[in-house]
Amino acid sequence: MNQIIEFLKIISPFGAALLAYWLGSRSYFRQKEFELVRGRYLEGGLDRVSAQAEEALSIVTHNFQHAIKVLRVFRDIGPAPAVQMREGFKSLESGALELVAVIRLQELVQDDIFWDVRQLLYSAGQEYHTLLVDDMCGAIKAVAEGKELKVTKAEFLKTYEEKVVSGYLNANRFPLLLSCLHEVASALQAQRLTLKSVREFHKQAVVSDAAKKLREQFGEDIKPLDQELRNMGINPTKAQPEAKPHNTGAAPDANRTIVRSPPVSF
Repeated sequence: MNQIIEFLKIISPFGAALLAYWLGSRSYFRQKEFELVRGRYLEGGLDRVSAQAEEALSIVTHNFQHAIKVLRVFRDIGPAPAVQMREGFKSLESGALELVAVIRLQELVQDDIFWDVRQLLYSAGQEYHTLLVDDMCGAIKAVAEGKELKVTKAEFLKTYEEKVVSGYLNANRFPLLLSCLHEVASALQAQRLTLKSVREFHKQAVVSDAAKKLREQFGEDIKPLDQELRNMGINPTKAQPEAKPHNTGAAPDANRTIVRSPPVSF
């Protein structure tokens, strides 16, 4: 018996060291897994999609402000200098699609509405750019080249003022998307998810609540797009990046937004 006690006294420090090593290793790899999930789905998914959506909205605002300047120059100075300001409009870059980030977002939330609303935002922004560059500046260019107006100059300005404001409001309806993405990101940031548990994240109330808000505000806008895809023989539920789970083992508020018409001064 004494020999057993003596033996235990000898090996107990080694056992304690081994246990401490095992616990430390387990904690280290769990921390690495948390960091991987955070980097992949928060920084490489939600945050990137949010940043690009915010950039798209800032481009819309810039183009609105520049359009007002163009119309003011056309009114006060003439069509030729107004046409020269055409290059001042910004377009949405194709690189802003961030498809990898969108796929990670889809994998996290398991709901098409986030992708659909994001696509609506980019479509509205591109349409607004076309309105200002091709339609408005195209008409001013025609005047600069000697084509006579069929209406008075005041009527011409009023028509394009209304188009500029209407297009801006249509393209600037999406702060709710940023708010919903922020809510989901905050919930994800507050949790220490593993690669296994992240697959259940979409079942949380914060995700379903955000999706509900987006459907309430943008559902009617999405239906016509879905019908167009069906008419082309495309299944709209397959028209977005497919969210497949990664086969990777453990390693290292808002209510419906109302956008008011911006002040326009000539």
